Amino acid sequence: MACTNTNILKNGGFRQGIAPWTGINIKRVKNPVYNNDFSVLMKSGSILKQRQDLNIQKGCAYYFYFRLLNATKGG
Repeated sequence: MACTNTNILKNGGFRQGIAPWTGINIKRVKNPVYNNDFSVLMKSGSILKQRQDLNIQKGCAYYFYFRLLNATKGG
């Protein structure tokens, strides 16, 4: 059986809001790198999570891509 090549996480760009992401100590803010885009601000101790009902296909690979920006003075 061929892999479906579908995203298993929803709304990674945060343009329409944070949902279905939830967490602790998180806030949707304007993206400091790209105009007309949004990011999630996470401070020390923050948790960002998403729960999805998944249909994992045998023999298929799943990749998770995240871009992180360390906006601290020392970062």
